Amino acid sequence: MYNRTFVDSAFIDRLATQLRANKSAACRRAIQRILAVVKKNFEDGKYKNDVEAEADFRQLVDRDEGCK
Repeated sequence: MYNRTFVDSAFIDRLATQLRANKSAACRRAIQRILAVVKKNFEDGKYKNDVEAEADFRQLVDRDEGCK
């Protein structure tokens, strides 16, 4: 677990907004679900940095059945 003195997860919200554009309703719901998990993990310090959190978020969205 990585210790963060200041956590700014706003970039994850912006990424989710970008990924939801022009997607089906099922995919938008999946992105919301994934957003909650990744945001919690980020705030809990489970990612080394923003890049790792973003990569995980994108990978989870790409693998989700609702977004295929």
